[in-house]
Amino acid sequence: MNGPGSLEFDCLLPIRPFGTRPLGEKRDTAEIVLEWNDRSRDFGEIRSEQGGFASANDRLEALIRDEPKREAKVVIIESQREAIKSGPAEPMTREEWDSIEREAIERITREKAIS
Repeated sequence: MNGPGSLEFDCLLPIRPFGTRPLGEKRDTAEIVLEWNDRSRDFGEIRSEQGGFASANDRLEALIRDEPKREAKVVIIESQREAIKSGPAEPMTREEWDSIEREAIERITREKAIS
């Protein structure tokens, strides 16, 4: 154990996004030692208990695992705000939808030809 005010986390890092892996496959592990002052350590332990986590280590793993979801949510919310600011929605015609579909198909075809 390190000095007072430090927490050791035996952090299990997922091999695939969001911790998915075939049943029975062993996880790679890495030990991370964080040096926290007493106030930060106490806060982390209290929040872990309040969140229903067995330990601060479990809470930290959940925070790391769920970060991509939180980032995606921020992007979606910002996109929604921009859409709302742009004014009221207007109905699209069948021709407009067909044009969007043609452009998407053309773009995909170009990208496949490049790769």
